[in-house]
Amino acid sequence: MAEKNYLETLTAKTKKNYLTIALVIGALILIVIFAVYFSGAEKSSVPSSQPSEPAKQTELRTENRELITTAYAAPATNHFGVINAQKDFAGVKEAGITWDRAYPGPFNWEKVGLDKFDWKTADKYVEAIQEQNLNILATIWPFNSADQAKCYASETTLDYGELAGQLATKRRKPCDMDSYKFFVSALVERYDGDGVRDMPGLKYGIKHWEIASEPDVQLTGTGKIFFQGEGKDYAEILKASYSAVKTADSSAKVLNGAVSKDGIGSVFWKDVFYNAKDSFDIANYHCADCDDSARIQEFRNFISREGIDKPVWLTDFSIIGASDKEQSKFVFTAYLTALGKGADKVFYGRWAETLGGNLAKANIIELPSTKRPAFFTLKALIGKLDNYSSVKIVSDEHYEFNVPGKAVHAFLKSTDLQADLQGDVVKMDYNGTIKNDKMYNIAGADVPIVLEKA
Repeated sequence: MAEKNYLETLTAKTKKNYLTIALVIGALILIVIFAVYFSGAEKSSVPSSQPSEPAKQTELRTENRELITTAYAAPATNHFGVINAQKDFAGVKEAGITWDRAYPGPFNWEKVGLDKFDWKTADKYVEAIQEQNLNILATIWPFNSADQAKCYASETTLDYGELAGQLATKRRKPCDMDSYKFFVSALVERYDGDGVRDMPGLKYGIKHWEIASEPDVQLTGTGKIFFQGEGKDYAEILKASYSAVKTADSSAKVLNGAVSKDGIGSVFWKDVFYNAKDSFDIANYHCADCDDSARIQEFRNFISREGIDKPVWLTDFSIIGASDKEQSKFVFTAYLTALGKGADKVFYGRWAETLGGNLAKANIIELPSTKRPAFFTLKALIGKLDNYSSVKIVSDEHYEFNVPGKAVHAFLKSTDLQADLQGDVVKMDYNGTIKNDKMYNIAGADVPIVLEKA
């Protein structure tokens, strides 16, 4: 009987011990849970080194979408682009152009917002362009008024000029470079097509980003001011942008904000290239209202002297002719020269602009909707050359384009007409007219001309 009482007492003690242990373990678990919870709350109350996004964007940041396997709407190797295709989608598509560069475009820190990002305008643009199956060269504008006010409060306000009301009223390098980099990374991530935090409905990734435009142009008198500062200041923006773009999308390509026509060889760009030559992938320049040389050789010589060996894009080109015939001839010659001497892409800048006086003669479309002869010249060139994979400089005025299955020769001087193109040939003149002919019928008066063996 005593033994039974002992066992009952021992069992009761054991149960009590187990209950005590369970309570202690439960208490420890609760302590850990509360510690983690309050640690997280404490962290969230500490200012982050990066600005926070609004709730809607936070949701997008954690939402994975389907990976986009096609990075481009049209082959990235196509060579012809236009500025502001939205002004004439029908004409752009008819000509065979496959690249668009919006100017100034929606990828603008001032319009998207300092840290509470509003993507509506940018999304609308991307949707419209991708509906037309065009590739996008996107221009990032690195200025935001709230940011600029932090360290440039006493600077002159730029409330006049070409981009008044579109860019920030002060245009110096960002005061808070980390905030700017965060904006760039968020921007690139939204449109990179990797299936993570992408724009809803994105069809193709944006893979080319230009950092501002013509930052060397600072004409106070006319208000044509795209940047305020020295070359070394812009170099800081370029380096920060490059880092942020590559962080978000390592496969993306960065272009320097284009060297202006009058900026070729300038101290500004010498300083940029000295300080940031490794912070862009494609060397970019402009030649608006240009001549038929497209100043391509001058630009290539300049960057070569600065130790730069990169692909070249001409992302704003236009040309004025005294007559429609002269404009067609200039367009024909300039495109063949630019592409022949190594510009991988050429974007026509004055397609259908509202321009007055002599500048209206640079338009490809005479407003409201008349196609000028240069339109048909450009259309014929695109049809003939857009798929070329390489080009060889046979002589200074003779270029051989390697188009799939054939060689296409461009002759810009009569002295370069070659004997090896004998017999039947297909010729294209600067009017865009294509005909079969005999080589012995081709004379100096026909130059400039494009020929291939029939």
